[in-house]
Amino acid sequence: MMQQKSTIELYKRLLSYLRPYKRMVAVVLVTLLIVAATEPLMPMLLKHLIDDSLIAQDQTMIILIPVLILGVFIIKGLAEYASKVASSWVAHKAILDIRTEMFAKINQLPLQKHHDYTTGHMLSKITYDVPQVANSLSEAWIIIIRDTLIIFGLLGYMLYTSWKLTLLMLMIGPVVAWIIDKASKLMRNSSTQMQNSMGELTQRLEEGLSAHKDIKIYGAEHYEQSRFHQSAESLRRHTMAVIKVSAANVPLVQMLAAMALALVVYAASNMSAQGEFSPGEFIAFITAMALIFEPIRRLTSVNQTIQQGMAASTSIFELLDQPNEPNDGHLTPTKLDGELCFQQVSFHYPNTSILSLKQFNLICHPKTTTALVGQSGSGKTTLVNLLARFYQAQAGKITLDGTSIEHIDLSYYRQHIAFVSQSVVLFNDSIRANIAYGHEEFD
Repeated sequence: MMQQKSTIELYKRLLSYLRPYKRMVAVVLVTLLIVAATEPLMPMLLKHLIDDSLIAQDQTMIILIPVLILGVFIIKGLAEYASKVASSWVAHKAILDIRTEMFAKINQLPLQKHHDYTTGHMLSKITYDVPQVANSLSEAWIIIIRDTLIIFGLLGYMLYTSWKLTLLMLMIGPVVAWIIDKASKLMRNSSTQMQNSMGELTQRLEEGLSAHKDIKIYGAEHYEQSRFHQSAESLRRHTMAVIKVSAANVPLVQMLAAMALALVVYAASNMSAQGEFSPGEFIAFITAMALIFEPIRRLTSVNQTIQQGMAASTSIFELLDQPNEPNDGHLTPTKLDGELCFQQVSFHYPNTSILSLKQFNLICHPKTTTALVGQSGSGKTTLVNLLARFYQAQAGKITLDGTSIEHIDLSYYRQHIAFVSQSVVLFNDSIRANIAYGHEEFD
């Protein structure tokens, strides 16, 4: 039950991304309702075709039934087309919103979170997890709504025709529900492991591409190949676990349905022989029962898509729920002279108690150049990180023109900092955009 509750809560949050497009969602629901309504019409028309056209030789029905059958298929085809296009439009708009929100969140995370998340795992969330969620948004909820409506429509017609036979068929319901529940838990766990394996694989690939010189110079090709193969093999194993459960899930449900069908056909044949069924009603009931198996099969199969989407949603929302980089400052001084002062600053990085700076003091006067010289690990980079407010000192304070830098609005503060990193970054953009990066207003 905890697993089901978690799935429902996740899916509700995922579907909330469809809310801005509720008008188009309404179009989808209407077209799905039309598709579902046309499904029970076929066995109903078959009943009249056999009883009225073939047996009673009613000339009106001989002409009317083929026209109605054609009309049902035309309406159903148009509704299916409209629902497919509209649902895909809604899903891809929602995916656009999720991708945009994820990229914005990545840019708003504290620097430490970028260190906690490897580049490969961050890329995996956008390149692998989002498409998994896309399937849940574009396919899963459509299948659930449409096929549930179809099943209810066909069941309603079957109850109307013979409630006894319908109840006999429904005996397999609890068994099918138990199988689906067990399969859901297995596929959810395996899908989560797939997400982790894909992140590890992406990380191995990113390292191999960015560190190719180091790999060559140290002759580590075989070592890296082995690590990549282990990650790829782990992904393959978890993928096969999902496939095995999904592949066994559908045949089991179909076998139970076939057993129910055989039992119902036997009982219906006896009832028809005793005159309780007309030939048309007998064929209509069997047809409705046969038609109900396909939506049941689709509902069973979509469980894999849902569980993979929920595992991906967990990964995505875990990122989106991370707190943004702290910005408690609200001051925007009209003039900055540029006097920087470090006063008794002490700092240690997260997950370590070793101080990188201890009661450090420094004054940088305006319009002067201050060079920090020292051996590796002495704290030069740490000072720059604190100055840029990538981290916050545990003790002491840093002031700009006498004002603590933490009291100044972060965006405003960083607009007055020019930063040249040790690692050169060139964005895939024009030379002009790279030179005047972040300042589109420059001519």
